[in-house]
Amino acid sequence: MKLPSEFSPEDRLAARLLERMGSSPPDTGGLRELYQLYQRPLMSLVLTMVRETGAAEEILQDVFVKAHTHAGRYDPEKGTPFTWLATLSRRRSIDWLRKQQRRPQLVRPIGEQGEQFADKEKIADESDVQDQFDARLVREHLEMLSPGQREAIEMAFLEGLSHYEIADRLGKPLGTVKSHLRRGLAELRTFYGDGSGR
Repeated sequence: MKLPSEFSPEDRLAARLLERMGSSPPDTGGLRELYQLYQRPLMSLVLTMVRETGAAEEILQDVFVKAHTHAGRYDPEKGTPFTWLATLSRRRSIDWLRKQQRRPQLVRPIGEQGEQFADKEKIADESDVQDQFDARLVREHLEMLSPGQREAIEMAFLEGLSHYEIADRLGKPLGTVKSHLRRGLAELRTFYGDGSGR
């Protein structure tokens, strides 16, 4: 696999892992390493969209299964491995959100919830608090990016706009938008890294 010269050492490592995963027979060790490399920053992006920790974990699991199944489709000329995985994550998150909109909301009549539900509701409340905390943490990290980086990332991953659409909306050159996205995602990886400088 020929890699673009602008790829960072991390990008090159991840691309080689995808190449190993796409080999015959597939290398499951490559999937484990890729997961360790990108699980935390991808989780932050998914959580920003769905705002539920449990759902975000399921979505991320689906994303890595899909990445393993379709590793051979990764094209380094179209972007870094992280960008490819982030795009898969965004699409899967949008699918999940659409399903939630179609699902009817169950409303419990007042007085029907007995004491036997008290513990479950307490757990649900604690889960909601954790979800809110995680979402706030993600927003705080986005706030630490430069305005250009934050704006580009929000448009790309929360609104689903292409690089060209972002450039058009902001009135900025395409190269500037790509640079904002690349640097902003690198910053997010640093925030959610394992302390090793990734």
